[in-house]
Amino acid sequence: MLHEASKTVKIANHYRTLLLPTSLTIPATRRIAIFGSSQRDTRALLMLIAGLTLPSSGKRYTTARVSFPVGTLPGAQRDLSLRHNVAHVARLYGHDLDQTIRFVEEMLDIGADFEKPYAIAHPNIVQLFRFILGLALNFDFYVLTAFPPVRGTHFSAARARCYQLFQHRASIAGMIVAANRPNLALQYCDGSQVLHEGSLTSFESVEEGWRFAEHCKAQIEQDDMNPLEEDE
Repeated sequence: MLHEASKTVKIANHYRTLLLPTSLTIPATRRIAIFGSSQRDTRALLMLIAGLTLPSSGKRYTTARVSFPVGTLPGAQRDLSLRHNVAHVARLYGHDLDQTIRFVEEMLDIGADFEKPYAIAHPNIVQLFRFILGLALNFDFYVLTAFPPVRGTHFSAARARCYQLFQHRASIAGMIVAANRPNLALQYCDGSQVLHEGSLTSFESVEEGWRFAEHCKAQIEQDDMNPLEEDE
């Protein structure tokens, strides 16, 4: 998946390393939770794994069909309707247009709102749409920016269908999921990765990864509270 790949970005007038040279292989049968002290860095790593950005050095490779980051829609056409956005993405990834449109429309079940432009759709609809569209497409390995939303008073039936779809994909495909809390990761994942200060550390269990991630966060908080004093 990654071979000695690194990622450096320019922020203002300086460069920041998000990922040190890293080699990573995840079989399509594994479901991995990724924890990180910075959500921005974690998302950048997922974009790299999904192939939407290029490494600054090294290379990304894959022999499996890898999804775009489910939970986001980087190529969304804001002026197009939800229906036409489904068609756009299905065409991009080589899926049957009519079948994909019909599936997403039935999963959302929002009536005429499916014809509204993406830009003015209700935020809760957009959130569900991003997850359902990504999970509706057949991939060997799914990259998720978060677990699907399971709570909320709006569109509860669509949320339930979305979560059932996630459960189905988790039972037959590989996944790497950005996790802020261990609850769902413990239920669905069989290993973990922790991204901290550019280094990616592998753990065979979710519990070990979560404990290490919490330790890293505590260390950052302690360092922020006790900055090194400059020599006089």
